Amino acid sequence: MKSYTYLLLFGVLLGASCVKRDTDIAVQTCSPDFGWVDTSVIHPKHAVFSKLIKDLTQAGIPGISLMVEDQSGVWYGSSGYADLENQIPMMPCHLGKIASVTKLYTAVMIYKLVDQGVISLDDPLSKFIDGRYINKIKNSDRVKVRDLLNHSSGIYDVVFDPEFILYTFNNLDKEKSYEELLSFAYDKDAAFEYGTKREYNQTLNHVLLASIINRVTSVDQSVYFKSEILIPLQLANTYMRPQMNLPWQRVAKGYYDYRKKGILQDLTPLYTGDGRGFTGIYTDVNDLRIFTNALFRNNSLISNPSYLSMTEIPELDTTLGCAGGCRAMKINVDGNNYTWYGHPGGEVNYASGAFYCPEIGATITYIMNYGVAFSEMGAYTDLYFDFRRKLFQEVSRQ
Repeated sequence: MKSYTYLLLFGVLLGASCVKRDTDIAVQTCSPDFGWVDTSVIHPKHAVFSKLIKDLTQAGIPGISLMVEDQSGVWYGSSGYADLENQIPMMPCHLGKIASVTKLYTAVMIYKLVDQGVISLDDPLSKFIDGRYINKIKNSDRVKVRDLLNHSSGIYDVVFDPEFILYTFNNLDKEKSYEELLSFAYDKDAAFEYGTKREYNQTLNHVLLASIINRVTSVDQSVYFKSEILIPLQLANTYMRPQMNLPWQRVAKGYYDYRKKGILQDLTPLYTGDGRGFTGIYTDVNDLRIFTNALFRNNSLISNPSYLSMTEIPELDTTLGCAGGCRAMKINVDGNNYTWYGHPGGEVNYASGAFYCPEIGATITYIMNYGVAFSEMGAYTDLYFDFRRKLFQEVSRQ
């Protein structure tokens, strides 16, 4: 983030703590009961995984939950606190905001509509979105559904827009409508010329995808989300804010070090674009694992042609690349290449990840109650990315 953003946050956050909100409720302790006997302590990498998350929290990250499923079974554990003020230990049954991993759920809903013959990936955006928006958002008159999924649209990304940042933090717990989010792109230059490259869009690609779902189903996409994903997968601990009432006593509080000096601010109430396609889902690491497995391990959520389209990657390297609805990371461990499909998530107050590697049949899900959306986001950002690198290496190493 640019330096003026931190100055802005400093001013608005100082005055943000005087208002009582639903999110101010103290987090309660919980006991994970995932329906099987916990054998984490006998997992061959129990000590390795435990140390990875413990190192994070000992260095100052408030809390993290991690779940790994591989050929040795399911390992899960937590470290740190879900609620620093009340010293409530973080547990795998606590919920957290998964930020941009929400985009993966939005993509699944789009592909389900493709499978049902309701839409086509080659349909133009203008078929679903009113002309008054198309005329004000550059590139949108040329964009197709697939361009939104694979980040080739070039549509303006509002995440660094000063007006968007100011509005968000001056209205900390105010939800934004689809139209409000789109308005921050009106008459702004496109991020790049349409069709010239793929560049990850944090926001509006998926606001528009969610708007397409709304249009063709005649209900808010949260309703389709419930009927097509939550109910079939029996995800009892997954919610979309603000459309669903969250049990805030089970939600780990989200923190941010806005001074970049290791001083944590409770930013649990923060709305960025919750419930509008690119963020807003809250869940626990096990529900996140179930969803990730259904999509990538079992291929039970969408058709095989849609799955191939989702995971199509034009170019792989050691960074997270934009595929056709998911993201992918290729890493080399001990001379062997491994591809991890899924999505990372990060906002100002939470971070998460949901990935599956077909070469070794392993799934990783984690939720952290600290914000690491971008580089230079506080004193612990480098620590987090080092943790993520080591985690993928350790799980890939069989």
